[in-house]
Amino acid sequence: MRVAAALVVGLIVYVAQPFPPPLAEARARISRAEAEGLRYETPPATPQRSGRLASAADWPRERKRVIDPADRYLREAPVTITAFPAKRSAGGPHDFFSEGDYWWPDPAHPDGPYIRRDGESNPDNFVDHRHALVRLSVEVPALTAAWKLTSDDRYAAHARRHLRAWFADPSTRMTPSLEYSQAIHGIATGRGTDRGAQEGRRSA
Repeated sequence: MRVAAALVVGLIVYVAQPFPPPLAEARARISRAEAEGLRYETPPATPQRSGRLASAADWPRERKRVIDPADRYLREAPVTITAFPAKRSAGGPHDFFSEGDYWWPDPAHPDGPYIRRDGESNPDNFVDHRHALVRLSVEVPALTAAWKLTSDDRYAAHARRHLRAWFADPSTRMTPSLEYSQAIHGIATGRGTDRGAQEGRRSA
């Protein structure tokens, strides 16, 4: 609840900054964040995770595990979906867009609707907005946790920068909808009503 409260506070606090960063730079930042995110979401087992409270001897290590990534994230400017134009999207620049993973061009009809190849992800499908959302879901909780541990306002302020960019700034915010997510070329401009949860869960 405390983390959720911190995120809500972040949504309503205005912190000015320039947006968006150059496209190549934004993609590089997201690649770094994804690598960190994999470690952040699946850290090594700790005494607390194994079913007992961490001892006093464990706290320096646990504190470092939280603070070190947060310190790196302080140097990373927010990157929202507006940094990644989606040419195949039926929506606008503020609309989240993604394409279904298992859909490919039909060799028999190259210009026709895509066909499904179950279990085979198409590397040419658009996923930049998805990656940006993953980055947000890693960095904001990390910054919030660091603020909770240290009471250092730098972490809270930077978390607010991310939240303002995503949800408040008119030039960079995302439309609060996943209508155009999980699109299929030639079949559906989006499947947000039934498949949007697949993208939304990445922000949890």
